[in-house]
Amino acid sequence: MKKLYMLTLACTLCCIATSHAQSRYWIGPANGNWSNPANWSDGSVSGVSVPNGGTYVAIFETGAPVVNVDITSISLLSMIVRNGVTAKIYSSSSATITATGTGSPDYALLIETGSRLEDSVSADVPFNFAFANNARAWIDGTWYFGGHNSVVNTSNGPRFSLPVTSGFGNRVDVSGSIIIGNKGWIEAANSSLNYLFFNAGSELRIARDGLSTPRATWNATSTIRITGAVTGAAAINGPNNFSIGNLIFDCPGMSNEINWGLPIGMTIAGNFQVLNTNNNNLILAYAFAVSGAALDYLVNGFFQIGSNSWVTLGNNNALADNSSSLQVNGNFIQSGGRFDLRGSAITAATRPTVVKIKGSFTQTSGTFGCASTATGANLFVVELNGDNPQNVDIVSNTIDNSTNQVKLRLNNVNGAILLKPLSAGRLEWTGSNGIITANGNDLTVNNPDAGSVSGAGSNAFVAGGAVVRKTASNVAYSFPVGGTAYRPCVVTPEDATASEYSARYYPTSYSSTATSTPLYKVSTSEYWNISKASGSNAAVTLSLAAAVPGAFGPDKVVVAHFNGASWESAKGATGTELTPGNTPTGSVTSEVLSSFSPFTFGVVPGSPLPVYLVAFNGKKLTNTSAKLDWTITASSNPDRFEILRSEDGTSFHQIGTVRAAAQQLAFSFVDEQLPKKTAYYQLRMIDQQGVVNMSKIVTIFSNAEGWVINSMMPTLVTSQAKLNISASSRANIRLAVTDMYGRIIHQQQTALSAGSQDVWLNFSKLPAGAYQITGYLDNGQKTGSFRFIKQ
Repeated sequence: MKKLYMLTLACTLCCIATSHAQSRYWIGPANGNWSNPANWSDGSVSGVSVPNGGTYVAIFETGAPVVNVDITSISLLSMIVRNGVTAKIYSSSSATITATGTGSPDYALLIETGSRLEDSVSADVPFNFAFANNARAWIDGTWYFGGHNSVVNTSNGPRFSLPVTSGFGNRVDVSGSIIIGNKGWIEAANSSLNYLFFNAGSELRIARDGLSTPRATWNATSTIRITGAVTGAAAINGPNNFSIGNLIFDCPGMSNEINWGLPIGMTIAGNFQVLNTNNNNLILAYAFAVSGAALDYLVNGFFQIGSNSWVTLGNNNALADNSSSLQVNGNFIQSGGRFDLRGSAITAATRPTVVKIKGSFTQTSGTFGCASTATGANLFVVELNGDNPQNVDIVSNTIDNSTNQVKLRLNNVNGAILLKPLSAGRLEWTGSNGIITANGNDLTVNNPDAGSVSGAGSNAFVAGGAVVRKTASNVAYSFPVGGTAYRPCVVTPEDATASEYSARYYPTSYSSTATSTPLYKVSTSEYWNISKASGSNAAVTLSLAAAVPGAFGPDKVVVAHFNGASWESAKGATGTELTPGNTPTGSVTSEVLSSFSPFTFGVVPGSPLPVYLVAFNGKKLTNTSAKLDWTITASSNPDRFEILRSEDGTSFHQIGTVRAAAQQLAFSFVDEQLPKKTAYYQLRMIDQQGVVNMSKIVTIFSNAEGWVINSMMPTLVTSQAKLNISASSRANIRLAVTDMYGRIIHQQQTALSAGSQDVWLNFSKLPAGAYQITGYLDNGQKTGSFRFIKQ
């Protein structure tokens, strides 16, 4: 009975032992055969059984193992590489290692941090590490696949494979690196998107020509690195609209143009770097047949082009006219090489190619443009669509192509900063978004189409630099310039000769305000520096944003042009003028000019008022005398003033004359025979050409108390108006504005002194309509009323 028990126990232990993992440690020499038991140890005894069966774990943890896999088919529970060891397994004939481990501690494959497993072949044969259904692996170190240089059949060589269908519990986690070198291969079915995971900081490196990446799930900080492309780049394998981490292309051995054809809608969650293409063209959005599909890509990090690199975004297949776009949410960095929006094979494109950038647009070396010569207003676009001010720093100073079709589009309400001069074919603002701060740099628009600049407005213009435009028509070309506000100007060439003009706006006075006849003043708040580099003579148009400082209603506003010594009128015989002179809106155009220089608004004395009266007042000196004072504008050309007096305000007669003197602006006259009644005075003003104009009437009270509103100017009010009031003595007067229903809408209290005086009224907040103004004194006395209209 005891013997039977012991036999039963022995059998049970045997069964338990055979059902648990059997570890085998490699102790063999370099190039030792897997099938030789002498090359393996169970940890204490060498020469044990070779690991080949579902319970075996092959462990490489010492030395520098180099193992010849000389068995056609090997089954393992697990293979482990650890302790910083580099283990190399290779085969000279077709072989497959199949691992079944389903997870910790028995991973089908475990490569620890700092360790490396190299799979290779020495002949043109397939050597496969296969993961059985539901197997799991963890790679913290490096797994490298290489082959003999004589291998020419790319379907042969070392590889790993996952199940061909989905639904199993397979999972291969890569936190280290997988490198496909030389003739390495990945046998990963489409369903491996569910099985293969590249975790944070991991890398897949394709260090050979051609091939494709496996379908996988990619962490945003994982990296696909393509380093071995010669005639074909590794395809990025995955469904449309999937995401990878970082993408690096660095292939100094590339020997010809490669149509990469990245998957439609792919997102690069990290950075995208094209560091070296050996100056051969790498086409990102290549379509092999006409489909019309939009080939759109998103880079959440930065996009970089290195030296010796040539990158084309859009399709270069003349038979496939697809749209394409690249959205870069970080910086666009070009440190050399060449970038083209679209290839030279495209000569009749109808669909756009767009690079959109949210960060800085920086080029320290190389060229940026478009090899295609297709024409169209929206075919080739560089769009700045950031959320903060974007720097544009392009050392080549251009993003244009030979047909001047590359458009710079600003779609950033916070604008862009131009750090170097830049030229583009076209310039556009989307939704009036963004001021381009030029920092003294020119922004050149090369396309001669008058519509090649569009979308400018109150928050969409170029400040602090010149806009340069090429022209080839005799139509109006707008220059979207400004300072603290949008202040465009227009140049209209005389003919269709190819020409070049530039314009820059300055929100300040020019250094000189000296004028030549017929101007008597120029704007002291702004000017434009408009010049012609070549081509046709042209007319200049300027538009007002406010009244010219110091201009008066009877004046005229014209384009003024600085000739090097003084400002002169550029109206000539064909230009235009604006009246009244203090209008805040409207535009004026010069005659056709052959000489260009700074321009601003000039003011010409109005006609028929050659003598313009600024102020006319009077006051009582004694019971028998009164003094009249008046001033005129600097543009006036008076000969004399005749002083007229009336005792009823209707019938006037001359009581004296005051002669004018050169440059005299202020005048006075004393009436020594002041009537005892109220006296009314008026000036008859005669200029040197004999033109006569009459002044307003000024009232002076004698002994009796009295107050009168002599005049109101203007009676068609936009914002301000001026009352001239005469008083016999000091008094307080309340000026009341009433509407057509008699309701008081506005009131103003004013202290009067004896004599006549001007009182200014601010009606800027008064609603448009018809009104009446009346004065009321403290004693209840009421003055006459004036009617006026508020616009």
